[in-house]
Parts: sequence; C-alpha cells; structure tokens
Amino acid sequence: VRRARNEAARSPHACVDRTPVSSALVDNSTVREAPTATVPAMSFVIGSYRAVEHPGSGHRASAAGLWRGEDLRTLGEVAMTVLPADCADLAQSAVESVAAIRHPHLLPVIEVSQDADRVAVVCPWPAGGRLAELVLRRGRLTAAETLTVLIPVADALAAAHAAGIRHGEVCPESLWFDASGRPLLGAPAVSRLIAELNDGL
Repeated sequence: VRRARNEAARSPHACVDRTPVSSALVDNSTVREAPTATVPAMSFVIGSYRAVEHPGSGHRASAAGLWRGEDLRTLGEVAMTVLPADCADLAQSAVESVAAIRHPHLLPVIEVSQDADRVAVVCPWPAGGRLAELVLRRGRLTAAETLTVLIPVADALAAAHAAGIRHGEVCPESLWFDASGRPLLGAPAVSRLIAELNDGL
C-alpha cells in the first residue's frame, strides 16, 4: 500500500483519492450487459435463495461454483458459492473464521444456507460487476484508475492478513464494484473455502 501511494504521488497523471470510481469505470447503464460466460436454463433453490445464473468464476480447478442468485424474501440479488452438501461443515468453519473482519472494501457474507443436496455461501451481489467484465467491456485501466482500485483493495487484504486469514487468489474475477463504483475484494470466507478445497484436490 505504501509503495502504491508513493507511485501515485510521483506520477503526474495519477490522482488517487477515496472518491468512488463510478464516473471513470462503472457505467451503470450498461453494467448488466457486460460479456460473461454463463450456463443458462438451470435454476434451483437453497433455503431462501434461488440460483438463476452461473457466470464463469475464474477459479481454475475449483470445486466451487459461483451463481448469481435472488433472495426470495427481499428479491435482492446475491452471489452464491454453491458446493455439495458434504462441504457444509467446511463452509460454516470458513465463514466463522473470518466473521470478525470488518472493512469497507471487503465483500461481506450474509449467511450459509443449505438443503439436502447443496450448501451455499451467500454474499451480496455487487451491482457494478467484476473487474474482469469491466476490462472486457472497456479495455485496460489507466495507471491512475489502477491505483484507485488497488490501494483500497490492498488495505482490505492487509486487514485480512492482520487477522491471520489467508485470502487466497486475488484476480480480476475476485475484484468487484458496488453501484457507486467502490472496489470490493471478494469475501475472505469464500476465498479461504476455495483454497482449502483446492488444497484437497
């Protein structure tokens, strides 16, 4: 984080602040049309959540599946990391292990939900989408935009490390934006869960 801030101070083109980056990066009029790989024509319910769309998760060799879902009580959009039912204890343990971490640039976990066949770690679905889709839609970020995204995300990652949590892979598929353009690092519980599953492969 200190290195990034020093680079920002030296660059005549980089203006780094805490202002949401929506005006530069997130076009809310087109964000839902960002190109992404999906598996259509399948829907299922786990507890109070319906999984409706399966975007490419970007986690190679991962047992976890990311689904865009809907909270049937509020009709709000959620992100569901769906696993077989025998992963329920592992999912609950991962969520409990990171429950104390609070940071404005970390995606929180709502709850763990399960039925007889599946378990889902449920998070809010950030309306601005993922960095991977943003880059596909509008191309590479400028140096100033990159710093505006990475500095708060690095702060969030440092908070996880300070709590003794190994976040796992940080990649364009795990960096999100909310509706205002605020960058968010994917939930540490989900990343820890994926890392533990991959370690067992």
